[in-house]
Amino acid sequence: SCAHDGVAIGACTTASLGFRAPSWDELTREFRVTMAERAWPDGRYRDARRTTTATPGRIDADLLTAIEQRLARIRWTSSDVERFVGQHFSEPKPHVYFDPPSPMPMSRFERRAARTGLVLDSRATLLYRGTRGYLAGETFALPAAGRAPLRRLADHRRLDATATRALLDDPASRRVLPDWWTDGWIHFARGELDGAS
Repeated sequence: SCAHDGVAIGACTTASLGFRAPSWDELTREFRVTMAERAWPDGRYRDARRTTTATPGRIDADLLTAIEQRLARIRWTSSDVERFVGQHFSEPKPHVYFDPPSPMPMSRFERRAARTGLVLDSRATLLYRGTRGYLAGETFALPAAGRAPLRRLADHRRLDATATRALLDDPASRRVLPDWWTDGWIHFARGELDGAS
């Protein structure tokens, strides 16, 4: 499957197939994996006290206690849940790839973006809550001066030239936009293939 952008011409019925909400089981499983990876970055169970035994089939009480104590250490906060939701719902599916643009000096990128405005790639999802934003599974701080335009980009998937210039005037926003463009997550709003500088 692939992302698509269609326009209906005249009276018709349109349908989009293949997009579905995740099940609670999927969300729960992914959240537990995320929390476990944070709790145990090496990902391995170790029990240095285990010794040889004449009853290898018996589940040892010390083993149960050790695992129970480890599992009890998994804790999360509302902030952890928010971060998980933002990253999970903005993460592209495994089969989605972004096309990097042709190389361009950053000064040229900024001039062109200021003239044309910016749009999100049709495969990219930009989310926000409070002072944090999420794009392509990554978390970033929403800069105070750029907060309103970035939220508008998330909600409407495009920024006009005026809002883009305001974003470029903010040093924190100015640092992330070229990276997003290089990664293929955003594009110029118009004239993307005309070679204009």
